[in-house]
Amino acid sequence: MDGLSNQSLELPELHITGIACMFMASKYEDIFPLLMKTVVKKIGHDKISDEQVRLKEQEIFKALDFNIGALPTIFEFLNTYIH
Repeated sequence: MDGLSNQSLELPELHITGIACMFMASKYEDIFPLLMKTVVKKIGHDKISDEQVRLKEQEIFKALDFNIGALPTIFEFLNTYIH
């Protein structure tokens, strides 16, 4: 990683980071992921823009070196194997 893990975040930045992480997780896990307008209006309470969410999402992906776990977890493997 490029050292982003050592940064401290102020409360507004932490809020945007949490929202972006929820949006990313929804796209990764949900059958019907959250829409950007839902994220901005309901989760962000119209205090952030869709551009801020996109930029934070890009920043997080870069910090993770775009490695978000393409391999199945043990739970996913066992769930598939059992069914």
